[in-house]
Amino acid sequence: MVEHQPLDREALQRRLRRWEPVEVIGRLPGGTNPGVEVRLGDGRRAVYREYAGGKRAWATECGVCGELAAEVGAPELLGVGEERDGTGQARAWSLVAFVQGSDDARPQALDVAEAIVRVASARSYPCPGLLGEGLALTKRWATHREEYEGFMGWALGQEVVVGRLGEERLKKVRAWIAEAEASLAGVGARAYLMHGDLKDAHMLGRRVGGAWGWWLVDWEMGRAGHPLIELGRWSASRALSRWRAETAEVLEHLDALWLHGGVEDAREVVALYRLQTLVGTLKAGGRRDDAVGWALAAMDELVA
Repeated sequence: MVEHQPLDREALQRRLRRWEPVEVIGRLPGGTNPGVEVRLGDGRRAVYREYAGGKRAWATECGVCGELAAEVGAPELLGVGEERDGTGQARAWSLVAFVQGSDDARPQALDVAEAIVRVASARSYPCPGLLGEGLALTKRWATHREEYEGFMGWALGQEVVVGRLGEERLKKVRAWIAEAEASLAGVGARAYLMHGDLKDAHMLGRRVGGAWGWWLVDWEMGRAGHPLIELGRWSASRALSRWRAETAEVLEHLDALWLHGGVEDAREVVALYRLQTLVGTLKAGGRRDDAVGWALAAMDELVA
């Protein structure tokens, strides 16, 4: 269910029957699947979302909310389920507690660093990989460098990516990666719980008593990764000058907060994951010429 699709109220009422009566307050702004705000029979506000693809809902957002809400500040998972339609396609849904944020609060460098460290501190893994049901590693690599090389080797061989890059730009990108990826050796093999695609919109400022707390309210993909990967993905949408400035600020706070120690050539590691995200935009942004054009321009600046 994406923002422009009609709400299936019959399905919503059927799935949320045990919380009756359920009042639909309205759609939440932003994103491809921002969810619908509802009021439950006991007076609580919650967010209802529907997902195509079945267990992806549990393996990502719901899995994290269910097991790690207290540690990482994710909303409490109230319910989850899965149905199949007449064609056999799986439809999953989730119900999570509503978190009231401040419209004028925006995450700053320290906020981002604190959120990244909080998530990374919640769970560690012996190696990087993608998380499945129960936060188990469903796909794993020996090191972060192996994971990076595996993805980029695949992505840079995709016909749509090759076509959009062009022969000369592709050579330049490959050469830049070959020179920079030695920095990934410093990241090693140890991995931590990561959001996978952190954006400003996923962080919600909430005043608790007299202090601000930052909640992560949207989980797009669970990963066993590294704080520098998280930073690279969070900052990837910035213009280059802003990216450099904000990366430097967040790295400074990460060095102060992260008990596991810094990484030599940390900025280069972040740059590699900025590039990875831009390549991903070329692969996935087929219906958005503006996004493709922006990604190509950002790549040209990065590897210049």
